[in-house]
Amino acid sequence: MNALRELVNSGQVQAGAIVHLETIPIPFLRDAPLIDGQWLDRRLAELAEWGMLLQSKGYHPQDKE
Repeated sequence: MNALRELVNSGQVQAGAIVHLETIPIPFLRDAPLIDGQWLDRRLAELAEWGMLLQSKGYHPQDKE
């Protein structure tokens, strides 16, 4: 984490923001990046909505062991 902070402080990379979408059934897609406060991909919001609908119907994804 310190190495990333040093890169941002040096100006080599620019800090960004993410939004955590817990209802997306695919774990690696749950942290969606934002660019200038805007969605990078609208499909992630759609997946989050579908995930919420599925959870309201009793579906809860489980990680494969």
